[in-house]
Amino acid sequence: MTFVTEQTESLYQQLVQNPWLASIDKALAMKLIQAGQLKNYAEGSVIHARNAKGDGLYCVITGRIRASNFTIEGKELVLTWLMPGSWFGEISLLDSLPRTHQTTAEQDSQLLHVSNSAFKNLISETPEIERIFIPLLCQRIRSLFSILEDAGTLTLKQQLVKRLLFLASELGNKTGDESAMLEVSQESLAMMLSTSRQSINKWLNELRDDGIIELQYGGIHIPNLASLTSSI
Repeated sequence: MTFVTEQTESLYQQLVQNPWLASIDKALAMKLIQAGQLKNYAEGSVIHARNAKGDGLYCVITGRIRASNFTIEGKELVLTWLMPGSWFGEISLLDSLPRTHQTTAEQDSQLLHVSNSAFKNLISETPEIERIFIPLLCQRIRSLFSILEDAGTLTLKQQLVKRLLFLASELGNKTGDESAMLEVSQESLAMMLSTSRQSINKWLNELRDDGIIELQYGGIHIPNLASLTSSI
């Protein structure tokens, strides 16, 4: 299925909130969107496994996607969550090598899928479309370097605070200009930082006791993002 103009424009208006897509010439962005198909994934469905052959580019329309890898013992290590407007899968799309991680639908989700063949056709018609991925790849690399630096230079508490700030910017349900509500479990935070739930609980309780966050059922409320930033 290829989108008609009205559907493409509607999706563009929804997805242009993403800074990367907003930085792209609208005509190119529209062609990219129009090359895709909508696919639905039930909660718990694996979109692609690590080392699987790449099958194209994805964008989250609704729901939430978990990107993760696994230790030899089978323990899941969460890398990040992908929210509506987030694109993923571009690495295997461009280098034709296997997937670097697993992605799983953490909620019932709808994705826009641009297949390998559709992307090749798009490049043959519009060669400049390939260049729009350079800023996205640079953004990924910068984030990776930041995470590696944090792991080597910051305490676990400081890493936790930085991860909470990152999640607030990516998936926080904004409750005001300077506040956010994160629907994330302590177990998930522990998986992201490769530590125990007990350690995460300790530092979250300390942040709560300092009045910086509020622990609520099913999530974490950050009343003032500036106060959380200053606690690093």
